[in-house]
Amino acid sequence: MVSGTATKDDRIYHVQRKIAVLAFLAGFFVALINFVDYLSKYSAFEALGKPAVFLNILLSALTLATGLGDFRILRLLQTWIVFITAVISILDTYNSIHGLGLILLGFFLAFKYGFLKKHFLIKTLAIVLAVFALVMFSAGLDGAGSGVMHSLDSIIYLAVFLAVTYIIYQDEITDYVLRNREFEGQLKQLKRERTMLADRLADLDSKITKMTEKVDLKAMGLTKKELEVVEALILYRETEQQLAERLGISYHTLRNHFRHIRDKLGVDRREDIIEMCRNNFG
Repeated sequence: MVSGTATKDDRIYHVQRKIAVLAFLAGFFVALINFVDYLSKYSAFEALGKPAVFLNILLSALTLATGLGDFRILRLLQTWIVFITAVISILDTYNSIHGLGLILLGFFLAFKYGFLKKHFLIKTLAIVLAVFALVMFSAGLDGAGSGVMHSLDSIIYLAVFLAVTYIIYQDEITDYVLRNREFEGQLKQLKRERTMLADRLADLDSKITKMTEKVDLKAMGLTKKELEVVEALILYRETEQQLAERLGISYHTLRNHFRHIRDKLGVDRREDIIEMCRNNFG
């Protein structure tokens, strides 16, 4: 880096790596605790095969892998692993505070990584409805009575937590939203300017091509003598009298040649002839 100040992408990757390591350690120790607990009832091989052990190990390893590179797909995978772990926890225990905490962690990660920039309210509502349905389903599996009431409890918990978080960090969130909108406006302006610049460059390329390409004078009907007149004009830029003397023809004959040349090229002045044919003779 040129300066000592970290860029926004650097800071996000720093968070990504820290989350990967912390989540791995947490998952590994949870798997270890469950493994030790199962050893009192099962063999080591059977204990490793229990979902509470091997799923924790698998998800922990995947989470650790998400910190290996500064890629959007890895941040998306990390966020989804958190949500998947939350789903597993809620399905295991419908009123799991651990599961709801992971839902909140996944939400904050998605916000931090920029996955909620577009359609924020719709995505937030979708997460809330998904939690509602998940808790209701899990409560039904556990035979805990009205799954709707348990789901409402979870939604209230999430809503209060998010509301308190927003109140505490209202200034930071508002500033983030405003800066994001400003950035998107600047990005659109840059895209428009890039398009305009590309059009200008294409126009310049076209003009350069026309300026450097040769005109097919023979196809335009110029005779051998007329070609000699044009060549002398391009190379020497002399007066008609001087050109006539150089070519060994009369002044009147030269003027006739010029008249025919102008007619065939579709121009009116000798300067136009020079401009049009300057690339034909070096």
